[in-house]
Amino acid sequence: MTVEHLNALPYVKACLLEALRLEPPAQMIAVTPMVDDGAPRRSRGVAVFGDDATEFRPERMTEEKVKKLPKHGFKPFGHTPRNCIGSDFAMQEATVAVVVLFQKFDFSLVDPGYELRYQTSLNRKPKDLKIFARLRPGVDVLSLHRDLFIPAAADSAKTDTTPSELGK
Repeated sequence: MTVEHLNALPYVKACLLEALRLEPPAQMIAVTPMVDDGAPRRSRGVAVFGDDATEFRPERMTEEKVKKLPKHGFKPFGHTPRNCIGSDFAMQEATVAVVVLFQKFDFSLVDPGYELRYQTSLNRKPKDLKIFARLRPGVDVLSLHRDLFIPAAADSAKTDTTPSELGK
């Protein structure tokens, strides 16, 4: 996974945006837009997102559809001049993390009957959520280490200059 791959992964981005729409991590800055009937709506409003607004449907968060949303219908990183200046970087990092994790691991719930509950916190955190992460077929600990850490170490080694090279 490299930076060059980011634009080739629109469905991963749509999944991340849909997750942010349903469960904004920083609840204190969640936008609560008003609709014509005067009722407050967060990013789950039926008027904006349809009758299935509480369901996870990444198709609704494609780049084209996000551009057509009402002005303040979806602002996972805040809005106005004080919105998060790192939002683009955060989305890039999240995309890379999701892709790499799903390339290397299969996930399952420890308790298949788990129902989502939250612990009290500034950010939304699931309470007592436990997940198994198993290496995917063909991935072993050594290849995982090599794929995640060795290329970065090799790149930095190319830029390191030894004292004897400084005099050349």
